[in-house]
Amino acid sequence: MNNIFNSPEFRKELRETEEAKAKMESSEMVGEAKHQPDVEAGTFPAVTKTAVYSRNVQSPLGINDKIDITYTIFVPTSEGTLQKIEKDKSYWKSPSEKAKYTRTLSGLLNADPRQAFRLEDLMGIPCEVEITHKTTDKGTFANISKVTRVDIEALPDQFTL
Repeated sequence: MNNIFNSPEFRKELRETEEAKAKMESSEMVGEAKHQPDVEAGTFPAVTKTAVYSRNVQSPLGINDKIDITYTIFVPTSEGTLQKIEKDKSYWKSPSEKAKYTRTLSGLLNADPRQAFRLEDLMGIPCEVEITHKTTDKGTFANISKVTRVDIEALPDQFTL
């Protein structure tokens, strides 16, 4: 193996890499970069893509069940196109009327989620998501703060960006 380190091919590759390294203007300092949000703050059209039910998960308040919903969010770009961004949101099961579980899922399902429902009933729902940013010592994060079901049949046919 020592012979490989002294081979002309290895030495040439090492020399070329050192030359490329010297030409670099600057590089990102690993470990110092802070997280940047993947979507700006605002309200955007979205569709619920997946719903996953997890039982007996450790929550901030103990063991609980939760539903994770993946939203596909449509964000207008400066080029006049739509960028699709997927964001997940967890809803911890709760009997409270005021809980996000009850309020958000009731709106999506058009029914009380504290009663029985099927996971697929949470998939393929057109909605609007409100994105807010939260800044911590690790960076700025885009969070889904509100979800509202949209009746697309009641919308005008013309769509503009």
